Amino acid sequence: MASVLEAQNQFQRVYFTLEWIGGVEWQVKDVVPPFTDTCDHTKESQNVFIPGDTGRYRMKTNSNQFIYLMILQLAYKEAVTGMVLGEICIGPEWCMGGLLIAGLSQWLHSSSIISAMLALQQMYPKVGVINPSYHHLEYLERWTPIMNSLSLPYAWTLVLDKRKNVCYTFDALQLKENLATLKSSVQFVIQPILSLKDRITYKEVDWCQQKDNSLCGVWCLVILKLLLAGRLCADNLYDVLPYLRLRYLYKAIGIQRGKPAENEN
Repeated sequence: MASVLEAQNQFQRVYFTLEWIGGVEWQVKDVVPPFTDTCDHTKESQNVFIPGDTGRYRMKTNSNQFIYLMILQLAYKEAVTGMVLGEICIGPEWCMGGLLIAGLSQWLHSSSIISAMLALQQMYPKVGVINPSYHHLEYLERWTPIMNSLSLPYAWTLVLDKRKNVCYTFDALQLKENLATLKSSVQFVIQPILSLKDRITYKEVDWCQQKDNSLCGVWCLVILKLLLAGRLCADNLYDVLPYLRLRYLYKAIGIQRGKPAENEN
């Protein structure tokens, strides 16, 4: 009986996620590099698309007619309906696949964050991923740089550049106590493993701050991508948070299904 109830709950989560996807909108012009890679996943993904100026896509059909489509495309819904809801392996951990599903206002589960980091690792092969629980660290010496995102009551993130011996730390709420805790954690656990004790310079990422209490996980993933791409935070990223949330859901499901992540701009 318990398994039946669990299955019902999982299917309900899928239903609500599809409903959420169906209502997501954003302005195409507000999506900037390095986050434009999933803009072209559309309801008719094999057609030619031209960005329109109304926040929708124009589709060029065989009859040369332009049809305005919702920005939110069927490819995302297909990804959700095709995902595994049962037990799956994400990196070094096992979790329920349905945990990757979350609407715009829900916190990201640690499995979602790990999946998104693994997708980033596919796009940046020289980048290693530190498990948020700091487990499985025996192979850290292989990777430069290294990224991590902690999903606790608050989400924090870091990028450690072993070539420059610089560690970038980020707290979405810009709370000094959170940044101090993150720094202490790196000093106590990670530095000794990498033989970098007393050799790391810490730099706080202070050029981006969330405006609410529900999207810290998304912002941590955004900061990871910006740091790896060598870019600063764009002012209009907050305007495309629904797109960014959907983008990371798509990439997390791709990791679950063994689909390679696409290179980003």
